[in-house]
Amino acid sequence: MTKEWQLELPKLLISVHGGLQNFELQPKLKQVFGKGLIKAAMTTGAWIFTGGVNTGVIRHVGDALKDHASKSRGKICTIGIAPWGIVENQEDLIGKDVVRPYQTMSNPMSKLTVLNSMHSHFILADNGTTGKYGAEVKLRRHLEKHISLQKINTRIGQGVPVVALIVEGGPNVISIVLEYLRDTPPVPVVICDGSGRASDILAFGHKYSEEGGFNSPHCLFHHLILYLLVCEDLMEDSVKGLREVYIANIYSLPFMYQSCHFLKNLELKRLKVTAAKVAFDNHIPLCRLINESLRDQLLVTIQKTFTYTRTQAQHLFIILMECMKKKELITVFRMGSEGHQDIDLAILTALLKVGIHTIIDFVLLQLLVKQKAYDREFKDSIWRWSEKILALKWLQRS
Repeated sequence: MTKEWQLELPKLLISVHGGLQNFELQPKLKQVFGKGLIKAAMTTGAWIFTGGVNTGVIRHVGDALKDHASKSRGKICTIGIAPWGIVENQEDLIGKDVVRPYQTMSNPMSKLTVLNSMHSHFILADNGTTGKYGAEVKLRRHLEKHISLQKINTRIGQGVPVVALIVEGGPNVISIVLEYLRDTPPVPVVICDGSGRASDILAFGHKYSEEGGFNSPHCLFHHLILYLLVCEDLMEDSVKGLREVYIANIYSLPFMYQSCHFLKNLELKRLKVTAAKVAFDNHIPLCRLINESLRDQLLVTIQKTFTYTRTQAQHLFIILMECMKKKELITVFRMGSEGHQDIDLAILTALLKVGIHTIIDFVLLQLLVKQKAYDREFKDSIWRWSEKILALKWLQRS
């Protein structure tokens, strides 16, 4: 990309994920989202990654870019990574070293979709399928990983920081968030609360999940109950009968303490599948569980939001709770909430969470010394996180 397109290496990579189907954002939220995304990209010299097509969250990113283009000459590198098989007017894109016009007017009768014209560059992935998403997924993650390994300062080996920005989205977006959080090193995630569907469910889980308590009998017991709920098809008949007894006594604290160890051992003995041992040995710290009433509320919300069965909702709930195991890497943007008045500040806050000692030199400190980013509110927010680190680094350099 740096060779073929003569692009400068970014100081930051913002990867935007969300709904692929068209959805509406509240006017104020749309304005704040667009303004904050553009500000973050312009101030840091970031690249923005999207799905490239003119639908869903990508359309909202395109609207922000269009508004920016009408007011400023500054260019933002926005790269759309899309599957070739869903792109309409493909024939207009075929050629080598030629300039071709591309029709961006979509056909309402077509199952395909056009590219968003406000993007600066596109990468199209072809796996031979037509009308299906998915060809671009692995390519996009591998490319993000490759970019993160590029050194923007060879002196200390600083790579390009990556942050994921989530707006609305389907159930697959929750899985994408988990993949980012589990990456090595982990990728911080910013959730845009109020944008709908997956974003709102993630924000709800983040708000009400407990802090810590992984190894307590309370957490263990509720994990066992949750596991029994979703793996009934794996259990022998004898264990199925016990399942109902334990669920009926879920609120009995003495029963809970007496039963945890017994139930764990029983499950490991009776379940025929190896997956059971993996579940109990490695996933006991499954979640910072929310209380029972909120858990039930969340399960119902998942069912209604995605038209899921109870079993499907329970499996997605587990993925959600896996995300909450790393909730410290998640930053939720809520309009009007203290400390998160702008998306750009939420993005930078997220970066601080993954490694202030490496990020501060090449993103945050850079922002502090740039006149256009040097306003009191922004500076104070950064200093709340980084005053000691900055002081230490200046002493080391002196």
